[in-house]
Parts: sequence; structure tokens; C-alpha cells
Amino acid sequence: MVTSISPLRFDERDEIEASLNAAGFEADEVLDVPDRPGPEPGGAARGP
Repeated sequence: MVTSISPLRFDERDEIEASLNAAGFEADEVLDVPDRPGPEPGGAARGP
């Protein structure tokens, strides 16, 4: 078994939108995923 000591880190909404825009996508929605314990963003984007 391998144990990880590094914490998960999720980008903030503005970071997600900036990454999508830089890749040529437009963020339609960035939402919290309700079935996860703690903040975990999910969303929808539109491509070129």
C-alpha cells in the first residue's frame, strides 16, 4: 500500500475559468459537486 501525504487541491472558480479560456473554451457553469464530501468543483464548458 502507498500512502499519500500530499493534500488534494482544487482550483478556485476564477482559476478554472481562466484555464478554460486559455484553452479556447468558454465556461458555461462552474458548480460544487453535491455528492462529494467537501468542495470539489465540476462544470460545463463550450468549445470553439
